[in-house]
Order: sequence, then C-alpha cells, then structure tokens
Amino acid sequence: MVRWEAPRCGTFKINVDGSFIIKSREAGIGGLIRNSNGQWIFGFLEPVKVETVLHAELLAIKKGLELAWNVGCRNVICETDSTSALKLIKWASTNVHIFREVIGEIWKICERKWERVELVHVLREGNQCADYLAKFGARHPYHCLWMFPLYTLMKQLEDDARGTFYFRRKL
Repeated sequence: MVRWEAPRCGTFKINVDGSFIIKSREAGIGGLIRNSNGQWIFGFLEPVKVETVLHAELLAIKKGLELAWNVGCRNVICETDSTSALKLIKWASTNVHIFREVIGEIWKICERKWERVELVHVLREGNQCADYLAKFGARHPYHCLWMFPLYTLMKQLEDDARGTFYFRRKL
C-alpha cells in the first residue's frame, strides 16, 4: 500500500511526471507544488517535443524545480516516479550523455541558494496528481500554470491530504 506523504512543516513538496505516448508520439510534462497540509500552491503542464519518456521525466524535474524557485519555495522535496531520471541526475557525465543539457540545467538549479533541495523517488501510486497533469500536458496544445487546483484533481488532492492508501498496481 502506498500514499502521498505530506512534507514536514515549512517544507514544500514538488511532484512531477513525464508522459510519452508511443503511438501518437505525444509527450507532456506536469507537476504541482503542495505545502505540509497537502494544499495546492502551484501546478503546471505543458506539451513537450521529445523522443523518450526519460527525456520528458528530466524536463518535468527541471520545470518543477524552476517553478518552485520562481514562486519563492526554498525548502523543497522534489518527487518523481522515474528512478532512471534520478540516477542520471546523480551519476551521468554532462560531457557525453545524450541528455547532458537538461541534466546540467538541473544541476545548476540545484546549486542555487536553497534552504534545502532534495530529489527523491516516489512510487507511481504516490504521484497520481503529477501523472494526471503530465498525461493532460501530452494532449494539451499550450503550456499552463495554475494557482488553483483543477476541478478534475480535487478528489485526488483531498484523498492525498487525508493520507489515503492506494494498492500497488501491477504492470
């Protein structure tokens, strides 16, 4: 069983995801920032032009961190369900990797004067709101920022804030 975990008081949680639909070649990124009560601070989605889901995941991490910085959140935990993206950010050489540009940009963002910035893995079931936004971003023609939650996410946000547990889905 998995649930979205609220951060400690004074910490903001960024949940991000990337989506890539192989048949249509549509890709999108999405994410949201919540406070320690699970309340929506900001959210985003946008279509992106990429060839792999991994590239979309990296772009989502970058966008989530940039957004948090720009709205003044300096004590953050950024969660993604992509272990591959996290491994690349931690270990890849920006001299030779195909995604060196976005990895280098993420490194630069993380080097800013944050109180704390932490990139961590979350299971897919604990990242459902970001998953929804990323899939929506793949089908949406424009980049969108929201100061208020989408109506279609309200129940999920409420369930997450209450600490609702979800069963692991088998692939």
